[in-house]
Amino acid sequence: MPAPLSSAIAVAFVKLSEINLDEVSDLRRYLSWVPDPRGRCGRWYSLSSLLARCAAAVVAGAVTVEAVCEWAADTPTEVLAALGIRRHPLGLRRSPSRRCLTLLLARIDGDALDRAVCAWLAARRITAACKKPAGLRTVAVDGKTLRGSKSTEGKRVHLLSAVDHAAAVCLA
Repeated sequence: MPAPLSSAIAVAFVKLSEINLDEVSDLRRYLSWVPDPRGRCGRWYSLSSLLARCAAAVVAGAVTVEAVCEWAADTPTEVLAALGIRRHPLGLRRSPSRRCLTLLLARIDGDALDRAVCAWLAARRITAACKKPAGLRTVAVDGKTLRGSKSTEGKRVHLLSAVDHAAAVCLA
């Protein structure tokens, strides 16, 4: 008997139901801050549309570069249009190749991408805070000590995160 499917993705979709197409284009605007590591020659897809596509794959449950590439290959035309993928000269919207995505993800400036996504999330948080009625704010805090991280001085690496569930934003 096969095991029943269980996933935390369904919980994430409840929060994502609040995102509309204007916010997707807003994310692309923030992603345009990331410097493009590709040469000028041969660029067909804009960097912001490729990164938005990767972000959509991750939100849909992709956790590896391989899974992002597979999700990208199966993306419907309507989603390609919403993510800003431009039409081919023959009038079709085509998915970028696996090679295109893997090379891009290997060469992208991770710090610049992190700054762009954090700025977008902060803007979403401010917007959500303006819409939310006044009251108590709920923040979930969790910490971990990394196993096997003991240094020569005997200290271990500790991680701490704080999440505002109402705004669906990681604060720290």
